[in-house]
Amino acid sequence: MSLVFAESLDRDSSDPVFHTELLRQANFQRVRLGRLSRHGVDRMLAAEITEPAESTLHQELWAASGGNPLLLRALLEEHRLSGRSDGAAQSADGALRLSVGGPFAQAVLACLHRSGARTAELAAGAAVLGAYSTPELLGGLLGAGAAVAARRSQALSEAGILDGGRFRHPVAEAAVLEHILPQRRMELHRRAARLLHTAAVPSREVARHLLAARHTDEPWATAVLQEAADEALERDEAKSAIDYLELASAGCPDERLRASIRIRIAFVTWRLSPFIAEQHLAGPVEADRAGLLSASSAELLGRLLLMHGRTEPAGRGLAPETPGAVGPVGAVGAPEHARRRGPGAEPERAPGPHPLRASPVAPAALPALLASSTVWLHLGRGVDGCTVAEAERALDASPLMDTTLPTVANYLKVLSLAGHPERATARGRRLYEEAGRRDAPGWQALLCAVLAEVAVMRGRFAEAEEYGRLALGHAPVRNRSVFGVGPTVSRVLACTAMGRYAEAGVLLEQPVPDDLFNSLEVLPYLRARGRYYLATNRHHAGLGDFMSMGWLARKWGVDRPALLPWRIDAAEALLALGRRACAEHTIREQLAAVEQSPARVRGMAWRAQAAVADEQQRPRLLAQAVDELHPVGDGYELARTLADLADAYQTTGDVARSSMMKRRAWQMAGECGAQPLCDAVLPGHHEEDYREFGQTPGQDKISDSERRVAALAAHGYTNREIAAKLFITVSTVEQHLTRVYRKLNISRRQDLTSVDFTDRIDESA
Repeated sequence: MSLVFAESLDRDSSDPVFHTELLRQANFQRVRLGRLSRHGVDRMLAAEITEPAESTLHQELWAASGGNPLLLRALLEEHRLSGRSDGAAQSADGALRLSVGGPFAQAVLACLHRSGARTAELAAGAAVLGAYSTPELLGGLLGAGAAVAARRSQALSEAGILDGGRFRHPVAEAAVLEHILPQRRMELHRRAARLLHTAAVPSREVARHLLAARHTDEPWATAVLQEAADEALERDEAKSAIDYLELASAGCPDERLRASIRIRIAFVTWRLSPFIAEQHLAGPVEADRAGLLSASSAELLGRLLLMHGRTEPAGRGLAPETPGAVGPVGAVGAPEHARRRGPGAEPERAPGPHPLRASPVAPAALPALLASSTVWLHLGRGVDGCTVAEAERALDASPLMDTTLPTVANYLKVLSLAGHPERATARGRRLYEEAGRRDAPGWQALLCAVLAEVAVMRGRFAEAEEYGRLALGHAPVRNRSVFGVGPTVSRVLACTAMGRYAEAGVLLEQPVPDDLFNSLEVLPYLRARGRYYLATNRHHAGLGDFMSMGWLARKWGVDRPALLPWRIDAAEALLALGRRACAEHTIREQLAAVEQSPARVRGMAWRAQAAVADEQQRPRLLAQAVDELHPVGDGYELARTLADLADAYQTTGDVARSSMMKRRAWQMAGECGAQPLCDAVLPGHHEEDYREFGQTPGQDKISDSERRVAALAAHGYTNREIAAKLFITVSTVEQHLTRVYRKLNISRRQDLTSVDFTDRIDESA
């Protein structure tokens, strides 16, 4: 007679005498049912699949099953199901396709059920603890000793479910976690958080359990969650960081700390969407008004507000109001014309008193943060080589981070406004690519908005329109947001310059947020709408927008002609309406700040001055404008100035020079995509005429060496700089230029700007 006894490893032996007595029997034999070896798995698989034994699929099946025949059969079944669902015998790459509700996960749960309740409980603890499922921590989590936990863990290892305390496959772990009752799972996560915090494991591991349990009652929970958010951001895991910070804010009893956490949430949310980040600003602004923010938190809030163009008072974040100062637009009411929606309903005249004739308005109390804003600080006091160098050094020293994002965006604008838009574009593109690698669509949206703005200043209108689209594509607008106005402004300006008036009108018909009129973003918006009105011959409406822009700038104390040259646009509208005296007065106000203005604004100002000057002075003023505009890379403004210069030469009888200027203006306008300007300069010419028409008489007689010298001279290099760049003497440079002047029938260096040397620019550079 043979007796067979079966024993579950889940059960702790309560009768050691019985086991000892069995050992006394001479014919007693203990049989442990082990797992299949790798060879055994290969033999079993050979009858089921056609893959060779050394294939990746064999290795995956062996690793996931651990040699457990039941799990192996479940894996094969799930693999076959996934293959049939794909319409093939197996997946394209031969890899396993497992799901939490599939046959494999069900088989794992069945094994645990058959192993007994206490072993299944240990599996639940291992699923909760993850990488930290040591016998000591498992015993503490489950209220059992380390020895008991080790024995049960060994049982699951022998069953092929665990390996060294960890689940062999993540789907098995996920299935066990999902199978735990919700209340029990939250309790296990709470206990795990306490255990791991006591064991001094990294904060992110403790925070993971706090988040799963929604538990913040521990005195150390808020600090741990903030540390975990920092670690998540270092790994560019913005969503996890936001989850940690949201939980920290919800459980923080300290109002001051909670307010600072909300500011951090807004900053981190910028990585994902500036529109959603904007929704987080109301609470911190109220907290700052109540004096709950520290100086550093108030500064961070200030940066956030500036990123959205907002200037409303927010406690210590702003300078104290001065007696008699006029508050923001929302406090005093913007001009009705400024608040009009879309390009409809055009008033006959600009509303209110003429801002240029009124007495100066007491400046608004600007935020300290606005006064120290990069663009206003540097370009408000003038532009020189030090400004550009400082901007580039700051960009080199500012890694792309949540708190540096406003600074980076501002310094890109500084580079562009200071006459180096091509450098700003190159840096902006590199930063855009970095933001993409770091999974930060919100950063990409902001950088695209800046690149669109820079492209407009370069006269690259198709590029500007595309960047504007990209900005909104990376962070789609789900609600009315001030941030969305910036890309829209760039698109309106680009479409208007390209003659796509219907598209510009549709963009302007879109509703704008009410907060726009408490924001600096309203100023470029009014300018874009005004330019659209001028282009569509609604000069009164355009003038009204430019005057409203100036009115708001004065009320806010930011009327700095060097940065906001609204007077140039207003003068153009006034001239179109025949109000020459007002236009002259406006231009004189603009020229009063010409020395502090960037080169681009200086060039635009001299062009505006030429429009009201007498015929004999116009060529000189326009040539001066060309000298200013040519080095800064604004092809559109340069084309407009060359077109005016051609008309000026025509008026003075210099027909040959007028013809040359017109050809160059037409060519540059075409490169910008500004078809209305092309039609105005040379009606009837088309792109197919470019090659024939773009050649300046005598240009084909210039040698390659002369062309290289002339290209550099046309781009503003001095003779000494050209000599150093091309490794020739200054005398040789002078000789080359003399021959070029003779062959092109020109007499001045600035006339080189009307000749196309683009085929030699790259080689010369």
